Amino acid sequence: GCLVCPRPGRLTIFDATVLHGVLPGRGPPRQPEARRVTWMVAFWRDIAVRPWGGDGLPGSSRPLPDPSSPFSSGGRTYTWHQDLRPDDLPASPTKVAPRAVAPTALPRIWEPVDLGAE
Repeated sequence: GCLVCPRPGRLTIFDATVLHGVLPGRGPPRQPEARRVTWMVAFWRDIAVRPWGGDGLPGSSRPLPDPSSPFSSGGRTYTWHQDLRPDDLPASPTKVAPRAVAPTALPRIWEPVDLGAE
């Protein structure tokens, strides 16, 4: 297995046919108001976009809500997408050249579980 550590602005691209996931953070954040946001984007050759259901729960293949206002569905209101507004970008963004970074190799990614034990 491999591990790619999070950093602001980091983009990781990989073959999604292999098992993958996001590990939870460790301990309390250094800044109490800080939140770690992981945004997954997938590109599919053929996929049916699913509308938001009556329960308002998020799920795969949902359309991205309009970032200009909160989104409400099924009694739930979401605002996370408003953080994606392009007007939040600096007037003259710093140009950073992309660079390849090798992932950290992990010797073992599986933990044996005895399903018969309590």
